[in-house]
Amino acid sequence: PPAASRGGARVIGRGGRVMAWAGLAWLAGCGGGGTAEDLASALRREAALSTFVAVVQASGLEPALAQTQGVTVFAPTDAAFEAWWAQSGTSRAELLADPARAAAFVRDHLVDRAMGRAELPTGRAITTRSGAVFKVEEVAAEGLVATDGQQGRARVLDGSLPVAQGFVHVVDAVLRAPRRTVLQAVQDEPTTAWLAEALVVAGLAPALEGPGRVTLFAPTSEAWQAHLASIGQTWPSLRNQPQRLRRMLAYHVLPGSFLRAELPVGTPMTMLEGGQVSLDRNGILTDECNCPSRIVATDRFATNGVVHRIDRVMLRNP
Repeated sequence: PPAASRGGARVIGRGGRVMAWAGLAWLAGCGGGGTAEDLASALRREAALSTFVAVVQASGLEPALAQTQGVTVFAPTDAAFEAWWAQSGTSRAELLADPARAAAFVRDHLVDRAMGRAELPTGRAITTRSGAVFKVEEVAAEGLVATDGQQGRARVLDGSLPVAQGFVHVVDAVLRAPRRTVLQAVQDEPTTAWLAEALVVAGLAPALEGPGRVTLFAPTSEAWQAHLASIGQTWPSLRNQPQRLRRMLAYHVLPGSFLRAELPVGTPMTMLEGGQVSLDRNGILTDECNCPSRIVATDRFATNGVVHRIDRVMLRNP
């Protein structure tokens, strides 16, 4: 059958197809039928995935994976590992010598649902066996790109490999789990650093650091300064009004973790301590005072939820 090319990868059509990613070549199926190859065997056959194979073996999970059905593996290339060694300070020897750490790494790249490329939920949360969350999106000139829990990006290389246990997708970067809570995420972001102090003063830190998952709509520093000016307050004066501050900021916390694509459109969202906010199809939030706020940065992952930055402080009815 004729070959199609995308992003430098050559993909030959169904029935005895060869899928190739930068030198990888998998023979997947023959004559439109046959039995899919075992996951471990398929991985071992590819020299460009040798490091991932070694990590799987070191983890002790290989026998269990052989008996598992309905999974998707995101397998980093050897080049992806080389970049990760340099970035993380971890060495190949250290990872392979630590079965628990190797197992955690594999679980960060294993999803308990069989998903070919067409089934990957674009823009929505994908939860790994470890509980880490990432997303995939189509990006112009890049194809399908995964954003991991630390906002790192990995291209999902063209094609997908059906195996007996599900599917394998090859990625060009290691997928990392989030390390920061929602509160820490706003503390570490210069445009929302002020908000972290305000949330602590308001007594909302437990809600943003605890086990319950939340979505925080975080006004930028510019939005905060504009709001203070509009109400004739300074931060020192408002800091001494923790109940007022709590009512204001709790209205920016939505119970549950929702990426931008998962937020309900046209259905009012009930916030942490009451009050509702609505989102329209253009991505504009409307508060109870009928004032609009725009989401200016989306899907900042945290261990217990997600943060979206907005350009205005939202207001509840008096």
